[in-house]
Amino acid sequence: MYIIYFQKMKRYTKYIKARQDALNLVFEKPKSLYTPSTFHILRVELKKLDAFFELLNFCSKGFKRNKTFAPFKLIFRQAGKVRELQIEEALLKKHLHHTTLQKYKDNLKQRRLIERRIFFSLINKTFLSGVTSTFHDIKPALQKVNKEKAEAYLENKSMQIRKLISQGNIQATQIHELRKQLKKIHYTEKILEKSNRNKSLAKKDILPKLMGKWHDCQIMIEHLKKAMDADGIGSREFHQIEKIRTQFASDREALYNKICLAIPQLDFF
Repeated sequence: MYIIYFQKMKRYTKYIKARQDALNLVFEKPKSLYTPSTFHILRVELKKLDAFFELLNFCSKGFKRNKTFAPFKLIFRQAGKVRELQIEEALLKKHLHHTTLQKYKDNLKQRRLIERRIFFSLINKTFLSGVTSTFHDIKPALQKVNKEKAEAYLENKSMQIRKLISQGNIQATQIHELRKQLKKIHYTEKILEKSNRNKSLAKKDILPKLMGKWHDCQIMIEHLKKAMDADGIGSREFHQIEKIRTQFASDREALYNKICLAIPQLDFF
């Protein structure tokens, strides 16, 4: 029994150490070497950490997830603002001629640079010191995680997903929430080394990807709508933005239909 307990503790300690090392690798990187991929990797690592903290919160009454994740949440949101603008720039480059909407694209770049500067201002010595303290302070909570509690947690997450999809076609406003819940289950199974628990999830990995693309279209449409409503925009540029916004709206609708067809395949719930 002691050996099994020790092995589990070692697994959780190893997992949290991997998250710490991955985050430090990003935070220690020079600003000039930050790429869109860097911001993406950072957000994925923070999602994994958030999922782990949620598991700890479920298993340990004394663990305060919201308070513990608060500093990371601030970084996560700011990195998200940069990431959204990077995605918008990439999608515009893919769908538009390089000379089209030049004024709008220049403004987009300026906004991205501003959000990027804010992001780096948050990664200061105080924050980095707090990160080290956080990883040290959560170690006692690792002892509270056991097989029974972990299984109960996964069942609880599954119930949340069942509730989301129980009324047939999911509402557009619920897609992003469903994607987050599926990701948390995926990350938790990785933590618990239960990759075979839901084989159908691995086979249906297309669903989170579809929802990710749908979310990108949603962000694009919202940003382009704001651009159309802005003061000082010319008639020609307005119609150009309106045209590409209509295209993304069409893509979003097609993705929504694919998502609705894929959801019933989540029969492991």
